[in-house]
Amino acid sequence: MKPSSRTFLVTGATGNVGSNAVSHLVAAGHQVTGLTRSRSAPLPPGVQRFVADLTDSARLQDLPRTDATLLIFPSLTADHAARDIVTRLASRTEHIVYLSAHGVERVDPDAGGIMGSHALVERELALTGVNRTLLRSSGFAANTLMWAPAIAAGQPVRAIAGDARRTLIHEDDLALVAVEAMTRGPQRPVSSLHLTGPEVLTQREYAARIGTVLGRTVVFEELSDDEAMATLFAGMSDDFGRSIIEGQKRMITDPEARTDTVEEILERPARPFTEWVRDHEAAFTASPS
Repeated sequence: MKPSSRTFLVTGATGNVGSNAVSHLVAAGHQVTGLTRSRSAPLPPGVQRFVADLTDSARLQDLPRTDATLLIFPSLTADHAARDIVTRLASRTEHIVYLSAHGVERVDPDAGGIMGSHALVERELALTGVNRTLLRSSGFAANTLMWAPAIAAGQPVRAIAGDARRTLIHEDDLALVAVEAMTRGPQRPVSSLHLTGPEVLTQREYAARIGTVLGRTVVFEELSDDEAMATLFAGMSDDFGRSIIEGQKRMITDPEARTDTVEEILERPARPFTEWVRDHEAAFTASPS
């Protein structure tokens, strides 16, 4: 089968992972549909736009049939419609590649929170019986962009659990693994991949690495639980905010595990955090608006 005859759908097509996956699929000559909520969201030339909210069941009935779908699920906000969303997508594709999270297999699908959301979607995928590849990722390097305004302003990074040890992954590595899974097709009815970055560092060390790339010192100031609730998680429910804090703290004594899965699939090492910083250096040097 020629690459140009393959058809793919990417939900969240303008997000960090989705936009990279769309670009790689287009560059390889595939037919790509990008699902976006906005008609004006940027997509590469040649990509068919499908405008919809994933929770709009009637609209999803009109999705084109595809060989594979990359599902980037709007965790929490669409949990109430997870079963319907997954059922609709599974009826329109041969293979779903789902961007999940490592550790989800130990979480109750009804637990709530981010991990509970991933567990819920995995359960609903299983109920459909669709061929599926579960990309169980470690933390995203892109999450450190929340530090960018402070760093750009020359201020300390104020965050939680400075000694939490993580193995952050470049979003483009996730996208390339997703594309590989989509284009080669399901190797078995259910596959799961534990994907990580190449190094295990504390949050303080990640902040320091940003400083290394920028050529200056970046100071990490640890927030107390109450300070974090009042600043980082203002407007969120108390249970949700504190669940995030506790999850971060657990990684002090139980750090994210590192794997070589990215290297095994892409035949080159996962990209280190300093490379991710160089790719996003403008965000950390932009003048505050």
